[in-house]
Amino acid sequence: MAKFSLSSSKTVTTLTIRFCQFVFTILCLGLAAGVLSDLDGSFSDINFIIAASVLTFIYLVMVFVVPLVTKVPLLFFLVWESIMVIFWLTVFAIAAHDFGSCVTSISGFRTTVTFNFCKIGKAIIPFALFNWFLFIASLVLYIMFVVIPHSRSTSFSDFARTVKNDLAIGAIFSNRIPQPSSTGGVVDPEANVVSTDEEPKGPEVPTAEVPSAGVPSAEVPSAEGHYTEVPVTTVDETTQVEPRL
Repeated sequence: MAKFSLSSSKTVTTLTIRFCQFVFTILCLGLAAGVLSDLDGSFSDINFIIAASVLTFIYLVMVFVVPLVTKVPLLFFLVWESIMVIFWLTVFAIAAHDFGSCVTSISGFRTTVTFNFCKIGKAIIPFALFNWFLFIASLVLYIMFVVIPHSRSTSFSDFARTVKNDLAIGAIFSNRIPQPSSTGGVVDPEANVVSTDEEPKGPEVPTAEVPSAGVPSAEVPSAEGHYTEVPVTTVDETTQVEPRL
């Protein structure tokens, strides 16, 4: 399960990034809704900004809930972080294209016409840009501190499927960093233990050495003056030996 510790610099970094992403997402969602309200209509570009903001809001809730209740494949959050980067790059491009050169007001003879939707739309541009940078940062941190360490200790098939990982809340860092070990397991830096998938073995039962059947031997001198043991064949007394003719 995920571990929460305010004293951890990784936890503070995660909360800071995710909080800023949440704030900018809510701002873009509200501004896009304001544009639609001022124009009194529906436009595909603004609808996309609203959809991207809603999906981002759901994802930001998910990164805090999922690590607390279950373990998921590492590829799951990698794909979602990449989608968020693409989403907010698109939102920034749409806002810059539609409202970058938009005229906010037109001054005439004794009158000034103000276009509120242009002011509101222009405000989306910096917030979408900041959110894009933040998701790039969270994606890079996730790759550096989760994907790369785990991919070094497992195959790609295991990486794509369920992997025994303990993601911290926010799904940017991992509580357990896999390191090469003699047992082929994963080293938990906090507990300083090695966990493996092998079943624990029971205590070894000492085995008694069974002496082999003794064979009588005799020492015979060799040519060099040393004695060597040579097995002697004995004849059973009950065996009858026929004399040779």
